[in-house]
Amino acid sequence: MTTHRPRQVEELGSVERNGHGFEFVDFKDYYGAECRLQQSSLALYTQPGASAIWLGCQKNAEPHHVTGEAMSPRMHLSDAQVRSLVVMLKRWLDTGSFEDPALKEKHSDGE
Repeated sequence: MTTHRPRQVEELGSVERNGHGFEFVDFKDYYGAECRLQQSSLALYTQPGASAIWLGCQKNAEPHHVTGEAMSPRMHLSDAQVRSLVVMLKRWLDTGSFEDPALKEKHSDGE
């Protein structure tokens, strides 16, 4: 029996900028661990922010929500979160930005 998963993709989180002007998106993984997707200042092939990213949990280990034992610093992402992450990563590969161009235009128009 095949289960069908929802295909709707929601934003992983809002795109913000750090003190150096690089974009980041804060979100929580499936178990509530605080995570971040962030542009890196590394400039290998193109301008800073478009050559590499940081992706991971904000803390080294979160306690397991049931056992209380320390967990791996790796993120545990749901399928919906993976879909959102794929969209943002693809957008970054294509444009160098995590932000949706349609939302970017709305923000610049003062909406």
